[in-house]
Amino acid sequence: MKVNIRDLFDDLNPEEYRDIEIKNISIGTPSLESVKRQVFEDINKVTNLKNVKGKRKSKRFFRRAWVAAIIVLAIGTTVFAFNRPEFFKWIFGEDVKISEENIQDIVATASNKDIIFTVESILSDGNQNYFVISLENKNGEKMGNILPIISIRIEKLDGMGLMSMGSEKIVGPDDSKSKGYYIFEVNSNRDLMGKDAKLILHGLRDKNSGKETMFNKELKVSFNIGDNNANNIKTVVIENPQVIKDRYYVTEIKVTNLGINLKGKEIGDLREVPIPRPKVDLKYKDGNIRNISQYKTPQTPDVDFPNGGHAYSRDPDKKEFTNTFKFGEIVDIDDLEAIIVAGEEFKFE
Repeated sequence: MKVNIRDLFDDLNPEEYRDIEIKNISIGTPSLESVKRQVFEDINKVTNLKNVKGKRKSKRFFRRAWVAAIIVLAIGTTVFAFNRPEFFKWIFGEDVKISEENIQDIVATASNKDIIFTVESILSDGNQNYFVISLENKNGEKMGNILPIISIRIEKLDGMGLMSMGSEKIVGPDDSKSKGYYIFEVNSNRDLMGKDAKLILHGLRDKNSGKETMFNKELKVSFNIGDNNANNIKTVVIENPQVIKDRYYVTEIKVTNLGINLKGKEIGDLREVPIPRPKVDLKYKDGNIRNISQYKTPQTPDVDFPNGGHAYSRDPDKKEFTNTFKFGEIVDIDDLEAIIVAGEEFKFE
């Protein structure tokens, strides 16, 4: 069953809830205690803060949270979340504030007789995608050192692309013994922004023992990867591309806070992959240059992006290729002047 929560607000004063970001919610088996606990914890956090400026701000938050509590009690859904960038601080630290407005709250859930599986939030530029998910034991037992066995499906994704996935446990804002939070990371050569996605929970793996428990019926959650990051993208379209090293030329470069997507075309009849990993540098307005294409290894421990990564795909028929670099950190693209590819400088307009 799908419910558009916004329809429930038709008869309410918009000022009471205008700052709440709500997406479609998939109704699962109710677990109201965890929801009520979170709502009232959020209310208490704000009303008790000594540094809140003015009564209006505190009062407005209280009203919005109270509306949230009413909705929870009315429809019996399992989750409700406000936009909380602290989820992503466990990856990016305080720099996540640069991308705070690009965080998308999903709030979609599914459950079986034992587990509540929830997609809480997304930070995405289409190529680098970070999904915050939570798992909760319905019986209240401790979640333990459990990792989800999870995959993603993207509907109507054109062409062949390279996609890598991985998950790790993080500390959430309302961790309890029965609930755990995780970052599920998906890096793709294809742009996933605006696509309909489905996260599938196949089972659980005990990180200590390695034992896997697979579900007889997988838990599936569907949602749309929105364009929240669309206002935080710089694209360089090269009208008169110059041939680099007599092998290829660059046709487009997309740069976001999360990474770089570089497209190009091969020259001539090249049987082998022409540029597995071109040398790519970020040139800052202050003159500083950082290399994104060098990986951290035992031989090269001091690199500019120690948590960075790279993916590559190629269409041999069209002689087109795509290189995708993830920063593994937040980069303020307003500080950048140009991208340098194999010594060729491409400036932003």
